[in-house]
Amino acid sequence: MKQSRGFLAPILSWAIFGSLAFAAQDVSFKSSPLKGIKTLAVQVEKLSEDGMKIGLTGEKIQATAEGRLRREGLVITNTATYPCLYIRINVMGSAYSIRAETREEATLTRIPLPFRVTTWYAESTGVHDGSSSNVITALQERFDGFVRDYYKANPRK
Repeated sequence: MKQSRGFLAPILSWAIFGSLAFAAQDVSFKSSPLKGIKTLAVQVEKLSEDGMKIGLTGEKIQATAEGRLRREGLVITNTATYPCLYIRINVMGSAYSIRAETREEATLTRIPLPFRVTTWYAESTGVHDGSSSNVITALQERFDGFVRDYYKANPRK
């Protein structure tokens, strides 16, 4: 039995401390693609009919996103450029899903053509009460995550 414990201790240590190191690494990996972004466009995907029925509009979402990012000191451009913060909200019945992601152009070293890639994202799902307030609150929480990760990668001076 003692031989088994001697075998399990290194495995358990590796599992615990290895996962902690991986978790710490994951945080910097998630924020590091945001490093150096100075200007950002905001794009909102077209909403479903169910989304419009609860009072969501592309203009409201666009204004919410741009206002929040400007208050945080980011420069927002009104042109369809990259990088951009792309926002997708799907509403079906009383359920919704949100995905906010940064999209950028990148080139693979083996293929010298630009691709649009996602470099950061946050998503959530939930239910609404027939109004857009729950959805907007959840969207603002995604913006909180973006701002937190942005300033991890680009510390305020």
